[in-house]
Amino acid sequence: MLLRWLIGILSALALGVFALIVIVGKGFAVYRSGAGSEDMARLAVVVGPSLLLAAMLVSVFVPGASPFLHAVAAGVVLACAVCVWIIRTNPGEGMLSLCFFGLWLLYYALSVWGHR
Repeated sequence: MLLRWLIGILSALALGVFALIVIVGKGFAVYRSGAGSEDMARLAVVVGPSLLLAAMLVSVFVPGASPFLHAVAAGVVLACAVCVWIIRTNPGEGMLSLCFFGLWLLYYALSVWGHR
């Protein structure tokens, strides 16, 4: 139960900080330029992590929804792969994100295999 609340609170804080960075930063520059595919990639980078963080937050407080939990786990594994790729250029941000996603994966493992 403590792990669930810890991950829930950390997810909410991370989502809030990320939203603040996107709003204050250059997150809305995507809508000002006219380039097609580059703008879609930027939009995916801006929207993707915030949707994943929101899904992680929901999955912590709704642990009975097994298909949703597994879908979020697939997204987190993909995010972990991106974090490993980010470590090459920005080790601090990559390791921090990797630790955060690792904490959620620990919650996932305990919630899936802890019931058996």
